[in-house]
Amino acid sequence: MIERRYKLIFSGRLRGGITPGQAKQAIKERFRLSHTQLDQLFSGQPITVKRSLDQANAERYQRAFAAAGALVDIEPTSSGEDQDVHAGAENQAMQLLPAGTLIDEQVPPPQAPPDTSHLQLAPSEATSLEDCAPPPPVPPKLDLSALELAPIEPPQQEALTTRHDH
Repeated sequence: MIERRYKLIFSGRLRGGITPGQAKQAIKERFRLSHTQLDQLFSGQPITVKRSLDQANAERYQRAFAAAGALVDIEPTSSGEDQDVHAGAENQAMQLLPAGTLIDEQVPPPQAPPDTSHLQLAPSEATSLEDCAPPPPVPPKLDLSALELAPIEPPQQEALTTRHDH
């Protein structure tokens, strides 16, 4: 039995509360698209963004687009489209993701740098780094009760005389 194949169509519809700018930015980051590819995607015309997908992968792409704020339609492909997928891929200007890329992973948007406009430096004569010095090290508490010193043996007379002879 031949497995049913699907294609994803984007016609510019967005989730409620999402602006086109937000959707473009999220899609650009999620799918690593160029400005040209984004302009083509948001041209106002329905565009096939992915072809010849099984149902599970089509739904994964649909969720990934929805997470970026864009709504895509899943449509079954005709038998002619399934056979001509490789020929059509050469003419298709957009490739959304490289093979094997996980699309369900959420890529958090980059955080804006903190606002430091209210901070200022103190005059150099008013600053001291004394409070930044580390505390003195605490000597270790060693238990030496199990150790004992060997008795000191008097030096051997032969070793002393041979050293003085030279």
